[in-house]
Amino acid sequence: MLSFLAKILFKVNQDITSWDLVFVRGIVSIIFVYFNVASKNVNLTNFKGQGLVLAIGVILGFLCYWFGLLSYQYISVTKATLIIYTNPIIVIVLAFLFLKENITRYDLISVVLVICG
Repeated sequence: MLSFLAKILFKVNQDITSWDLVFVRGIVSIIFVYFNVASKNVNLTNFKGQGLVLAIGVILGFLCYWFGLLSYQYISVTKATLIIYTNPIIVIVLAFLFLKENITRYDLISVVLVICG
């Protein structure tokens, strides 16, 4: 859906930047997360003390998406997309190495699905 929205924005304004796309993605994501949380009646008071972790996650997610869009200007779309979509594989391997997390059957299935496309 976000790529469809990006195509519409690009047709409206040819001078759209990666910052514009990141902003629109952020707004759409906030709306989806809000309605998802609201529909499940999640008690947000149970997450006290997790504000810093949430803020770091939001900032790093923003930077990851922005750098991904920015990479299209410097390398081919094929290479950039390949690098971006190998992210789950990299996360699983790093979590295993540094956080000592177990690699489950579901992790392996997801890696195979990522590789297969």
